[in-house]
Amino acid sequence: QTDQNMNQSQKFTEDDIPYNILNRFGFTREMIEDMPDAIITKLKNGQTTPVLPIQVTADNGDRILSAAKLSLYRNDNGEVRIMFYPKLEKAELSRFSPQQQKALNDGEPVVSDMTMPDGKKAPAFYQIDHETNQLMSVPVAVIDHNIMFIADELHLSQPEVNCIRNGKLLSADYQDTQWTLGVSLSEAPGIRVVAGDEKAWRDEERREYGKFNFGLNGCWIANDEGGLDYVPEEEYSEDLWDEMKKRGNMQRNAGTHKM
Repeated sequence: QTDQNMNQSQKFTEDDIPYNILNRFGFTREMIEDMPDAIITKLKNGQTTPVLPIQVTADNGDRILSAAKLSLYRNDNGEVRIMFYPKLEKAELSRFSPQQQKALNDGEPVVSDMTMPDGKKAPAFYQIDHETNQLMSVPVAVIDHNIMFIADELHLSQPEVNCIRNGKLLSADYQDTQWTLGVSLSEAPGIRVVAGDEKAWRDEERREYGKFNFGLNGCWIANDEGGLDYVPEEEYSEDLWDEMKKRGNMQRNAGTHKM
Protein backbone atom coordinates (compact mmCIF):
# COMPACT_ATOMS: atom_id res chain seq x y z
CA GLN A 1 0.00 0.00 0.00
CA THR A 2 2.80 2.41 0.92
CA ASP A 3 4.68 1.74 -2.34
CA GLN A 4 1.51 2.37 -4.29
CA ASN A 5 0.95 5.69 -2.53
CA MET A 6 4.57 6.66 -3.16
CA ASN A 7 4.25 5.88 -6.86
CA GLN A 8 1.11 8.01 -7.07
CA SER A 9 3.02 10.96 -5.61
CA GLN A 10 5.83 10.65 -8.15
CA LYS A 11 5.81 13.30 -10.86
CA PHE A 12 7.65 11.20 -13.45
CA THR A 13 8.02 7.55 -14.48
CA GLU A 14 11.05 5.76 -15.94
CA ASP A 15 9.44 6.14 -19.38
CA ASP A 16 9.54 9.93 -18.90
CA ILE A 17 13.33 10.07 -18.47
CA PRO A 18 14.69 11.82 -21.62
CA TYR A 19 17.56 9.43 -22.35
CA ASN A 20 18.28 11.16 -25.70
CA ILE A 21 19.00 14.50 -23.97
CA LEU A 22 21.04 12.89 -21.20
CA ASN A 23 23.09 10.99 -23.78
CA ARG A 24 24.23 14.30 -25.29
CA PHE A 25 25.71 15.20 -21.89
CA GLY A 26 27.63 11.96 -21.46
CA PHE A 27 24.94 9.91 -19.70
CA THR A 28 24.35 6.56 -21.37
CA ARG A 29 21.21 4.58 -20.62
CA GLU A 30 23.42 2.02 -18.85
CA MET A 31 24.80 4.70 -16.51
CA ILE A 32 21.28 5.86 -15.63
CA GLU A 33 20.06 2.31 -15.06
CA ASP A 34 23.05 1.73 -12.75
CA MET A 35 22.22 4.76 -10.57
CA PRO A 36 21.39 4.06 -6.91
CA ASP A 37 17.63 3.69 -6.34
CA ALA A 38 17.63 6.71 -4.03
CA ILE A 39 18.81 8.98 -6.88
CA ILE A 40 16.34 7.55 -9.42
CA THR A 41 13.59 8.17 -6.85
CA LYS A 42 14.73 11.79 -6.48
CA LEU A 43 14.54 12.23 -10.28
CA LYS A 44 11.04 10.73 -10.44
CA ASN A 45 9.91 13.01 -7.62
CA GLY A 46 11.18 16.10 -9.47
CA GLN A 47 13.94 16.61 -6.90
CA THR A 48 17.59 17.39 -7.58
CA THR A 49 20.26 14.69 -7.83
CA PRO A 50 23.68 14.88 -6.16
CA VAL A 51 26.50 16.34 -8.27
CA LEU A 52 27.12 14.02 -11.25
CA PRO A 53 29.77 14.14 -14.01
CA ILE A 54 28.64 15.66 -17.31
CA GLN A 55 30.33 16.33 -20.66
CA VAL A 56 29.64 19.44 -22.68
CA THR A 57 30.76 20.20 -26.23
CA ALA A 58 32.61 23.49 -26.72
CA ASP A 59 32.19 25.68 -29.83
CA ASN A 60 35.32 24.11 -31.34
CA GLY A 61 33.95 20.60 -30.86
CA ASP A 62 36.09 19.68 -27.84
CA ARG A 63 34.41 17.59 -25.13
CA ILE A 64 34.78 19.28 -21.74
CA LEU A 65 34.30 17.36 -18.49
CA SER A 66 32.21 19.16 -15.92
CA ALA A 67 29.82 18.41 -13.05
CA ALA A 68 26.23 19.37 -12.26
CA LYS A 69 23.11 18.45 -10.36
CA LEU A 70 20.11 17.44 -12.47
CA SER A 71 16.35 17.54 -12.12
CA LEU A 72 13.44 16.74 -14.43
CA TYR A 73 10.74 19.25 -15.36
CA ARG A 74 7.80 19.34 -17.77
CA ASN A 75 7.66 22.20 -20.27
CA ASP A 76 4.50 23.97 -21.48
CA ASN A 77 4.05 21.32 -24.20
CA GLY A 78 4.10 18.55 -21.62
CA GLU A 79 7.54 17.30 -22.72
CA VAL A 80 9.99 16.21 -20.03
CA ARG A 81 13.26 18.12 -20.05
CA ILE A 82 16.42 18.29 -17.89
CA MET A 83 17.40 21.21 -15.69
CA PHE A 84 21.16 21.42 -15.05
CA TYR A 85 22.72 23.09 -12.00
CA PRO A 86 26.43 23.28 -12.90
CA LYS A 87 29.16 23.25 -10.27
CA LEU A 88 30.58 26.80 -10.12
CA GLU A 89 33.95 28.04 -8.93
CA LYS A 90 32.16 30.31 -6.46
CA ALA A 91 28.77 31.95 -6.01
CA GLU A 92 28.17 35.49 -7.30
CA LEU A 93 27.30 37.49 -4.16
CA SER A 94 28.03 41.12 -5.11
CA ARG A 95 24.38 42.15 -4.62
CA PHE A 96 24.55 41.28 -0.90
CA SER A 97 26.00 43.30 1.99
CA PRO A 98 29.35 42.17 3.52
CA GLN A 99 27.48 40.75 6.54
CA GLN A 100 25.09 38.81 4.29
CA GLN A 101 27.98 37.54 2.17
CA LYS A 102 29.71 36.20 5.29
CA ALA A 103 26.50 34.48 6.44
CA LEU A 104 25.97 32.93 2.98
CA ASN A 105 29.57 31.69 2.81
CA ASP A 106 29.07 30.15 6.27
CA GLY A 107 26.14 28.17 4.88
CA GLU A 108 23.44 30.26 6.54
CA PRO A 109 20.31 31.54 4.76
CA VAL A 110 19.70 35.29 4.44
CA VAL A 111 16.55 37.22 3.53
CA SER A 112 16.70 39.70 0.68
CA ASP A 113 14.28 41.03 -1.97
CA MET A 114 13.54 38.97 -5.06
CA THR A 115 12.01 40.42 -8.24
CA MET A 116 8.91 38.41 -9.10
CA PRO A 117 7.71 37.68 -12.68
CA ASP A 118 5.22 40.57 -12.45
CA GLY A 119 8.06 42.97 -11.61
CA LYS A 120 7.10 43.39 -7.96
CA LYS A 121 9.62 42.70 -5.21
CA ALA A 122 9.05 40.17 -2.46
CA PRO A 123 11.30 38.92 0.37
CA ALA A 124 13.07 35.62 -0.35
CA PHE A 125 15.43 33.27 1.40
CA TYR A 126 18.85 32.91 -0.28
CA GLN A 127 21.35 30.16 0.49
CA ILE A 128 24.44 28.69 -1.20
CA ASP A 129 24.34 25.04 -2.24
CA HIS A 130 27.81 24.11 -0.95
CA GLU A 131 28.07 21.18 -3.41
CA THR A 132 27.68 23.34 -6.55
CA ASN A 133 28.21 26.90 -5.22
CA GLN A 134 24.89 27.75 -6.88
CA LEU A 135 22.87 30.48 -5.16
CA MET A 136 19.43 29.07 -4.30
CA SER A 137 16.41 31.28 -3.63
CA VAL A 138 12.81 30.66 -2.55
CA PRO A 139 10.20 33.33 -1.68
CA VAL A 140 9.71 33.63 2.08
CA ALA A 141 5.94 33.15 1.59
CA VAL A 142 6.53 29.64 0.19
CA ILE A 143 8.74 28.56 3.11
CA ASP A 144 6.44 30.34 5.61
CA HIS A 145 3.67 27.85 4.95
CA ASN A 146 5.99 24.97 5.85
CA ILE A 147 7.36 26.82 8.89
CA MET A 148 3.82 27.35 10.23
CA PHE A 149 2.92 23.70 9.64
CA ILE A 150 5.94 22.53 11.68
CA ALA A 151 5.32 25.25 14.29
CA ASP A 152 1.81 23.86 14.88
CA GLU A 153 3.17 20.30 15.16
CA LEU A 154 5.87 21.26 17.69
CA HIS A 155 3.75 23.94 19.46
CA LEU A 156 6.32 26.68 18.84
CA SER A 157 5.90 30.21 20.20
CA GLN A 158 5.88 33.29 17.97
CA PRO A 159 9.46 34.30 18.99
CA GLU A 160 10.62 30.76 18.07
CA VAL A 161 8.87 31.01 14.68
CA ASN A 162 10.52 34.42 14.11
CA CYS A 163 13.90 32.84 14.90
CA ILE A 164 13.47 30.37 11.99
CA ARG A 165 12.09 33.09 9.69
CA ASN A 166 15.24 35.11 10.35
CA GLY A 167 17.35 32.20 9.06
CA LYS A 168 18.57 31.04 12.48
CA LEU A 169 18.58 27.48 13.80
CA LEU A 170 16.08 26.67 16.54
CA SER A 171 16.32 23.83 19.05
CA ALA A 172 13.10 22.82 20.81
CA ASP A 173 12.02 19.93 23.04
CA TYR A 174 9.02 17.89 21.91
CA GLN A 175 7.83 14.60 23.41
CA ASP A 176 11.05 14.11 25.43
CA THR A 177 13.25 14.63 22.35
CA GLN A 178 15.34 17.64 21.33
CA TRP A 179 14.67 18.75 17.75
CA THR A 180 16.63 21.29 15.73
CA LEU A 181 15.10 22.95 12.69
CA GLY A 182 16.15 25.61 10.23
CA VAL A 183 15.82 26.79 6.65
CA SER A 184 17.62 24.49 4.19
CA LEU A 185 16.71 25.28 0.59
CA SER A 186 18.27 22.05 -0.71
CA GLU A 187 15.56 20.07 1.13
CA ALA A 188 12.24 19.52 -0.65
CA PRO A 189 10.10 21.47 1.90
CA GLY A 190 12.81 24.12 2.44
CA ILE A 191 13.11 23.17 6.13
CA ARG A 192 15.38 20.55 7.68
CA VAL A 193 14.19 18.99 10.94
CA VAL A 194 16.68 16.80 12.82
CA ALA A 195 16.49 14.95 16.15
CA GLY A 196 19.40 16.39 18.11
CA ASP A 197 21.24 19.67 18.67
CA GLU A 198 22.61 22.28 16.25
CA LYS A 199 25.73 20.21 15.63
CA ALA A 200 23.57 17.24 14.62
CA TRP A 201 21.63 19.52 12.25
CA ARG A 202 24.82 20.80 10.59
CA ASP A 203 26.51 17.40 10.47
CA GLU A 204 23.58 15.37 9.20
CA GLU A 205 24.44 13.50 6.01
CA ARG A 206 21.60 13.45 3.51
CA ARG A 207 23.35 10.70 1.55
CA GLU A 208 21.06 7.73 0.97
CA TYR A 209 23.61 5.52 -0.77
CA GLY A 210 26.96 3.97 0.07
CA LYS A 211 30.49 4.59 -1.16
CA PHE A 212 30.24 1.93 -3.91
CA ASN A 213 27.04 1.45 -5.92
CA PHE A 214 27.49 -1.45 -8.33
CA GLY A 215 25.10 -1.82 -11.25
CA LEU A 216 24.90 -4.18 -14.21
CA ASN A 217 27.34 -2.19 -16.35
CA GLY A 218 29.47 -0.19 -13.94
CA CYS A 219 29.75 1.41 -10.53
CA TRP A 220 28.73 4.82 -9.18
CA ILE A 221 31.29 5.83 -6.52
CA ALA A 222 30.54 8.53 -3.94
CA ASN A 223 33.30 11.14 -3.81
CA ASP A 224 34.47 13.39 -0.97
CA GLU A 225 32.56 16.43 -2.30
CA GLY A 226 29.14 14.83 -1.86
CA GLY A 227 28.76 13.86 -5.53
CA LEU A 228 29.18 10.66 -7.53
CA ASP A 229 31.56 9.47 -10.26
CA TYR A 230 30.93 6.61 -12.69
CA VAL A 231 33.35 3.83 -13.64
CA PRO A 232 32.25 1.40 -16.41
CA GLU A 233 33.00 -2.27 -15.75
CA GLU A 234 35.73 -2.44 -18.42
CA GLU A 235 37.67 0.26 -16.51
CA TYR A 236 37.44 -1.36 -13.04
CA SER A 237 40.69 -1.30 -11.08
CA GLU A 238 41.87 -4.36 -9.18
CA ASP A 239 40.62 -2.75 -5.94
CA LEU A 240 37.16 -2.21 -7.46
CA TRP A 241 36.96 -5.84 -8.61
CA ASP A 242 37.96 -6.91 -5.08
CA GLU A 243 35.25 -4.68 -3.60
CA MET A 244 32.62 -6.16 -5.92
CA LYS A 245 33.69 -9.75 -5.10
CA LYS A 246 33.62 -8.95 -1.37
CA ARG A 247 30.07 -7.62 -1.68
CA GLY A 248 29.02 -10.65 -3.73
CA ASN A 249 30.35 -12.97 -1.02
CA MET A 250 28.61 -10.95 1.70
CA GLN A 251 25.27 -11.19 -0.16
CA ARG A 252 25.70 -14.93 -0.72
CA ASN A 253 26.52 -15.45 2.96
CA ALA A 254 23.47 -13.39 3.98
CA GLY A 255 21.32 -15.54 1.70
CA THR A 256 22.79 -18.73 3.24
CA HIS A 257 22.10 -17.50 6.79
CA LYS A 258 18.49 -16.72 5.89
CA MET A 259 17.98 -20.37 4.98
